[in-house]
Amino acid sequence: MKKLIVVFVFFAFAKALTAQQDPQYSQYMYNPIVINPAYAGNRGVASIVGLHRSQWVGLDGAPRTQTLSFHTPIANSRVGLGLSVVNDEIGPADETYVAADFSYTIPVGDEARLSFGLKGGIHVLNVDFNKLNIFDPGDPRLSENVTIDCHLL
Repeated sequence: MKKLIVVFVFFAFAKALTAQQDPQYSQYMYNPIVINPAYAGNRGVASIVGLHRSQWVGLDGAPRTQTLSFHTPIANSRVGLGLSVVNDEIGPADETYVAADFSYTIPVGDEARLSFGLKGGIHVLNVDFNKLNIFDPGDPRLSENVTIDCHLL
């Protein structure tokens, strides 16, 4: 029974044990298009938003995130379009995301709307292992930098 509880606890927290660092969107309320493509054109006017976030200022490799986005409704339609660029730097890793957004809005009442969205884009990763203090300089996993790993979102 004790082993079953340990296995259950392990699997319950397995998702929380990841090695990836996602960009910090602590200012999401100012720029929701970065995460939610259904927001494109939702304000009814063309909008441009730029944000910068620095954490642990003054320390080498401190996290920094910049976002720039534009979104607008298409005149006389229920369609909204948007474009987002996110640059995230932490330690030796520098990631850039470029995404295009499409939204479609359906009125469901006098004051209510239901929006659907699609996001597609490119993710570019650059890791410079020379910025690290390497414990074992002969480690073959750290001998080559990750120059560009580009894939669709």
